[in-house]
Amino acid sequence: TLMMETPRSSGHHSNPGRAVSRYRSANSILVGAFALAALVAVLGARPGSERLLVPRDVQETAGDASPRVGETVHVEGVVTAVSPHLAFFYVGDVASGPWSGVKVEGQVAERFRGESVVVFGEVQEYFGETRLLAHHVESHGAGSLPPPADVTVADLLSNAEPWEGVLIRILDVTTESASSSFGEFLIGDATASGAEVDDEFFTSYVAEAGDHFDSMTGVLAYGFGDFHLEPRDDADLVGWSSGRNFDGRVRVTVVDEVQRPLPSKITFFRVGGGPLSLGPEHRANASEDVAYLALGQGEVAVPSGSYDVVVSRGIEYGLHRERITVASGGTAQVSATLAREVDTSQWISGDFHLHAAPSSDTAMPVPGRVISLAAEGVDWAVATDHNMVTDYGPVIGSLGLQDWIRSSVGAEITTRSPSFGHFNAWPLVAGTTTPPYEGLSPAGLFASARTGAKDEVVQVNHPSIPEWANQYFDIHAMNPYTGEPEQGDFSWDFDAVEVFNGRHLDQGRTTLAVWMRFLNNGRFITATGNSDSHHLVYAEPGYPRNFVRLPEGGEASESDLVEAVRRGASFVSYGPILDFTIHGGGLGDLVAANADGSVELNLRVQCPSWMKPEEGLIWANGKELRSFPLAVDAAGELDIQRVFVDRPKQDTWYVLQVDGRGSLDPVRRGGFHPFAVTNPIRVDVDGDGKFTPPGNVADQVLVQEIDEVDESGVIRHAERWVSVEGRALTDTGFLDPSSGNFYLDDATGGVQVLEKPGTVTPVSRGDRVWVGGFVSQILGELRLVDAYVENRGPEGDVAAIGTVATGSLDFLREPWEGRVVRVAGANVVSGSWPIGSAGGQVVVDDGTGAAPLVIPAGVVIPEDAADLMDFEFTAVLSQRDFSSPYLDRYRLLLRRASDLVGPGGRALGVSLDPRTLGAAFPNPFRQELRIPYQGWGAGPSRVEVIDVTGRLVRELSVPEGAAGVLVWNGRDQSGKQAANGVYWVRDLAGRSQPQRVVKLR
Repeated sequence: TLMMETPRSSGHHSNPGRAVSRYRSANSILVGAFALAALVAVLGARPGSERLLVPRDVQETAGDASPRVGETVHVEGVVTAVSPHLAFFYVGDVASGPWSGVKVEGQVAERFRGESVVVFGEVQEYFGETRLLAHHVESHGAGSLPPPADVTVADLLSNAEPWEGVLIRILDVTTESASSSFGEFLIGDATASGAEVDDEFFTSYVAEAGDHFDSMTGVLAYGFGDFHLEPRDDADLVGWSSGRNFDGRVRVTVVDEVQRPLPSKITFFRVGGGPLSLGPEHRANASEDVAYLALGQGEVAVPSGSYDVVVSRGIEYGLHRERITVASGGTAQVSATLAREVDTSQWISGDFHLHAAPSSDTAMPVPGRVISLAAEGVDWAVATDHNMVTDYGPVIGSLGLQDWIRSSVGAEITTRSPSFGHFNAWPLVAGTTTPPYEGLSPAGLFASARTGAKDEVVQVNHPSIPEWANQYFDIHAMNPYTGEPEQGDFSWDFDAVEVFNGRHLDQGRTTLAVWMRFLNNGRFITATGNSDSHHLVYAEPGYPRNFVRLPEGGEASESDLVEAVRRGASFVSYGPILDFTIHGGGLGDLVAANADGSVELNLRVQCPSWMKPEEGLIWANGKELRSFPLAVDAAGELDIQRVFVDRPKQDTWYVLQVDGRGSLDPVRRGGFHPFAVTNPIRVDVDGDGKFTPPGNVADQVLVQEIDEVDESGVIRHAERWVSVEGRALTDTGFLDPSSGNFYLDDATGGVQVLEKPGTVTPVSRGDRVWVGGFVSQILGELRLVDAYVENRGPEGDVAAIGTVATGSLDFLREPWEGRVVRVAGANVVSGSWPIGSAGGQVVVDDGTGAAPLVIPAGVVIPEDAADLMDFEFTAVLSQRDFSSPYLDRYRLLLRRASDLVGPGGRALGVSLDPRTLGAAFPNPFRQELRIPYQGWGAGPSRVEVIDVTGRLVRELSVPEGAAGVLVWNGRDQSGKQAANGVYWVRDLAGRSQPQRVVKLR
C-alpha cells in the first residue's frame, strides 16, 4: 500500500553485514562488455560515469548509506519487477545474490519484467532506501531473469540490508497474522518468525493466520522503518493451503448456454441456518459465505455438512440452486449452466466508482476486485481509488478476463484542504498522478481534473448523504426546490452526479428529486449510480450500475463510452433493465413532438426470473405523469412493453422509473430493492428546434389530498414536494419562537409547517400564505418540512370547524388533525395553568372523557384562569403518537389566552390591568419599531426587548403619562445594530402579552 514516508534518524545501512562472495560468469561479463561498447558507440561517454556498474556497485556498503550517493552512474541489469502504478521498477544482476538489486524511480512506462536495461541516473538515499533516479533508460530487449535468492526469515530479521531491492524466495512459509487494513501481514519459517509481507504489487491473496505456502517470492523493499517482502503477482505465492483445515471440498464448474466457462459467484447457505465463514474479508476465492470464480471453475474448502448453493452472475442472468452434502474428507460436485435471461445487446454495464488496495481505506486486492466485478457481470469497470491513479488493465489480462470485462483508469479526488467533497475523474493516463486538488476551489478542481490528455468524465460522488461529512451539495446548501446552491463558491463544471451510491438507495431517492430540479433549470447533467464498493460480501460491486447505450453495429470504445455517459445515454439500475424511446430517440436525445402535439412513449421493462419489481412510473418535468403495475406474480423472467401517449402544453422531459419493495436476495443481500431510473429524453413541443426548460414549480395540492394514509397509518405521499395555499392558524414560532413553524388551514385540512432551518418568515394568525415543502409525518402528524413560505397578506381569522367532545379526540382522526376545533363546558381536572410565558399542560374534561390541553411557551395565561369551571375554548388539534398505526394520542394546542372564554362569554385577562402595550409597527421593520402604550401612569418604567434565547437585548424606558409610543431603533444596549431576526417585546411586570417582532436588513 502506498503511504507517505516518514524520515528516520539515520540511513538504512546500519547493519553492514558480513562479506559475501560474488560470482559473475564470464558470459555475463562478456554481455556487459558488449553492452558498454554499444552504449559508447551509440551515445558516447556520459557525464558522471566512465564505466557500466551493476546494482552491487550501488548497494554494497560498510557504512550507513550507498558509497555513491549523489553520483550520476550507468547501471546495467535485468528488470525484476514493475510497479503496477508505473511509479518505479527494480533492476537485478543476472547473477543474483546479496546486494544484487536496486529500486529505480522514473522512466517506468515502457518497462517489462525480464527486460535487459542500462539505467543512467542519480544515486539517492530516500528515508533509508537506496534508489536510482532515472534520467534515461536504454533497453536491450528481453533478457534472462535472475533466479530468486533463497533466504530465511532469520536472515531478514538479523541482517536484511544486503537483500534490499533483491528478488528473493523464502521456503516453507506460514502466515502468522491476518492482513491489516493496509494489506500487510507477518510470516515465519523454520528459522524464525515476524517477517513482513506487503501488497505493493497486485496479488489476490488476503492473509489469515495459519495459512501455509511452499514458497513466497518477491522483491525485498524498505519503508516506514522496516523491510517487507513484496510478491509481484499470484505466481510468486506457491503451494497455498488454508490454515482452516476444512475437511470437505466443493468443486464447481459454471458455463453459459454455449458452454463457455463463465465468471460467477457461488453463495453457500448452511442447511438449517447458522453462520459460515469460509475465509477472511476481501479474499475473493473464499470470503465469508461467498466464493468468486474468475473463469467458471474452482474448488472451495468447506466444513463437511449440507449446503444450499446458489450460483449467480449479476442481474442479467438466471440462478442455479442446488442442495449438496459434503462428506468429511470428500468432494461434492456442482455443475451449473447460467442462462442470460434479459436482452442487453444494445447496452454495456459499468460501475464507475470502485476501490481496491491502492485506496487507504480498504485492503481489497486489485485481482480480487477484478474477479468480483467479472463474476457480478459488470462489463466496464472504472478504477477510482482515493487520490491514486489505478489501472486494472494488466490484471484483467493476467487473469484471462479480457473477453468479459474492460476498464478505464481513473481516480477519486478526495479533497482535504479545503474539504468540499469527493469527485471522480476518468479516463486518466496510467502511470500519472492524481490531478492537483489541494488549495483549489471547486472551479479550480474541475478544471484540473480535465487534464487535456483525454475527454474526461468529471463526476460529483455521493453529493448528499447526511450521516457523512464532506458532501458537495450539503456543504454548498443545495436548495431542494430551486435546484440552486445557496452557499459558497459552487461550480457547475461537472458532467455527472452520482445520484445513487451503493446501499444509500433511500437517500438516492431524495437526491433524485434534486437532480430533477436541475433538469427543470435546463442543466442536463447525467445521473449515475455506482457501488462505491470497498469490500466484497454485502458490499459487492455493481449494485447499482449504469447501462450505457452502445453505438450501432460495433463494440464500444472508451471514447464511445465517455461520449455516451456525458450525453446521458444511460440508465441506473439495482436490477431492472429498461428500454425507453420517444419517436425513435433514446436516452439523452432531443426529439420533436408529433404534428398534432402528441408524444408517444415506448417502454420496455425486463427482469430475470428471481427479481420482482412492482410498479413503473413516468416522470414529466419532475411530476408524476403515469404509473402502471408490473406483473410481479408472473412466473419466469419479466418482459413487459407499454406505449403511452401524452399531450404536453410545453417542452417536456420524460424519465422512466421502475420500483419494488422486494429484495435482490440471494444475489445481492442486505436490504437492496429492485429499482431503476433513466436519464431523460427531451421533447420539443413548440417546434422551435430547442428545449425550453420549464422551471421549478411544485404541484399545487389540497391538504386533504396529501393527508391520505396507508393501512399502517403512514402518509402515502411522504417525501413528495408540493405546495399548499391557505390561512395561518397561528403566528410564526407558535411551538418554537426560534424557528419558522406555524399551522395552516386551506379549508380542506390542516397541516403544520416547518420552514427550512435558519429561515423565519413573519406570519400572523389569519394571514394568507403559500407554502412549498416536502410531505412528512412526524409522530403521526402531517407536516410540510424544509418549507418555503410566502406571506400574501392578512385575510382574517379561521373559524373552528366544529365543536368536539374531549373524550372523542382519538376517534376524530386525519380529517380533523391540524385544524381549529371548539370545546364547550370544559373543566380542568388535573395539572395547573402555567405561570407567565412558560409552557405547560392541563387535562380538561367536558364530561365525555379527559384530553390534554397544551399551552406552548409564550402563551401567557391570565390570573383569572386559575378557577375556571364550565368554560369554552378553541384550539388546534394536534397529534403526538409514537408508534404505528398512528391513529390515536391526539392533543389540543391553545393558541392564545384570549381563546379561553369564561362564564357568560367573557374573554379572560382583558381587564386585569389597564396598562397595555399596543401592536408594534411596522412589523417586520428595518430601521425603527414603534410600540404604542396606554394606561401606564406611574407604573413600571421599562419594557424589554429580548432575543429568542431570552437574552436581554435592549431596555426601553417608559416616560410617565397615560399614553404614548415607545421607539426601538434596532440597536442593543451598547448602541450596536442588533442582528436581523426574531425578537420579543415584553413589559417587566408581565401584564401585557409578549409580542413577536422581526428585524430585517
